[in-house]
Amino acid sequence: MNEDEAIILYNAIRTPDGTVLHSEYRWDYQEHKDTVTGETYITDGGNDYLRRSLNKVPAKDLTVTTKSPHADIREVFTWTRNFDADMNPLPESEAILLKDITDSHLDALVEWTSDTYPTYVHRIMIAEKEYRVNDNA
Repeated sequence: MNEDEAIILYNAIRTPDGTVLHSEYRWDYQEHKDTVTGETYITDGGNDYLRRSLNKVPAKDLTVTTKSPHADIREVFTWTRNFDADMNPLPESEAILLKDITDSHLDALVEWTSDTYPTYVHRIMIAEKEYRVNDNA
């Protein structure tokens, strides 16, 4: 993968009646018959590809990629947490939005993701830390 390539972080559309269709993983086909237009809208592909329906009244594209502004990324990028603050395993994994991760957890993730995760994940963690430092959060 080319480092300059945009990676899909959030694959979603909003139909004219306000319904959000979010495809979370490859082949996660989502479909909705819109109450305003009567048209069927679809999205598919998760973070691997964008597949959308062509409609007379287009849906609003809500896609967020690694090339999107960080303010958009932090609203949709999730981290799956498996341990509590004391490193005790949680009974169930929980997804946390990037913007809701505590500062201490973020500091740990900046270090943790440096070697063990794809470069783009580490860069997102660093960008979030910088975003917070610059009084944007």
